[in-house]
Amino acid sequence: MIQDGLGGLEGWRWIFIIFGLMTVIAAVLGVMFLVDFPDVAVNKSNWKFLSREEIEFILRRINKDRRDAGTEKWDFRAWLSAGKDWKIWTFAMQFL
Repeated sequence: MIQDGLGGLEGWRWIFIIFGLMTVIAAVLGVMFLVDFPDVAVNKSNWKFLSREEIEFILRRINKDRRDAGTEKWDFRAWLSAGKDWKIWTFAMQFL
């Protein structure tokens, strides 16, 4: 019997395994090194990516530009009302 590929797996299977492992490794590295948004990072003292002055400067710039540096409280009714908008459903159907 002729064995095809390495370890009893065909070449196409190894491609899926290698690319899957690369994706998992990239996801783990992304979670480990992803920097929080400045309004969250200002309360964390264990990660010294930015100084407090730099964080406050960034928050002022964001508020000056688009006024949404602070996070909103979760509102179920607002979330539900977005589901009633026909434009949201049309946009979702484009990707279906």
